[in-house]
Amino acid sequence: AVKRRHGDWPWLLFDAVLVTFQIVEMAMTRWGNVQASGKSVNFTVVRILRVLRLIRAMRLVRVLKMVHELRALTTSILSSLKALVWALLLLLMVMYMIGVFFTEVVSDRRISSSDEEV
Repeated sequence: AVKRRHGDWPWLLFDAVLVTFQIVEMAMTRWGNVQASGKSVNFTVVRILRVLRLIRAMRLVRVLKMVHELRALTTSILSSLKALVWALLLLLMVMYMIGVFFTEVVSDRRISSSDEEV
């Protein structure tokens, strides 16, 4: 049982129009491919109507507004990215300092071992 709200009819109409345009576009494309007389069929209007399908993504934004928990989770993840960047920077600095330390220890050891041989 799907509950229908009175405010959904514009979106339902919009979806019906887009589906109709898609069916017309597919029929025109098939008709254009079958046609072998060499005439070029102009699909610019149909291509422009493809852009209208992108507007359907606005429905996702509306759904996200309804789901408070998902929005809170997304906001938390995005706000923690700044701390993550600083933590990674600190980790890289510590790794760099340890690398410099081990390089110094190894080079001192090699110099001292070469002095003992001479």
